Amino acid sequence: MAGKKATPDQSTQVVIFREAGYTLPAIANRLDISISTVQRIIKTNKVVAGAGTQALIERAREELFASAFSLE
Repeated sequence: MAGKKATPDQSTQVVIFREAGYTLPAIANRLDISISTVQRIIKTNKVVAGAGTQALIERAREELFASAFSLE
């Protein structure tokens, strides 16, 4: 017996939440899908936990360096 499939919107949200650092159970509970579905979406899309957060940190660091060197 097949379960319900994740919608494209849910798949997008899984990627966003995981890149923001959410745990698999937290994502599954929030979107009302199974943990195995979350795992499958993450594997299919090659999502890295915290990737979005890391990108924001790097961008902020670059902006700080740029502003620090522009103060003369």
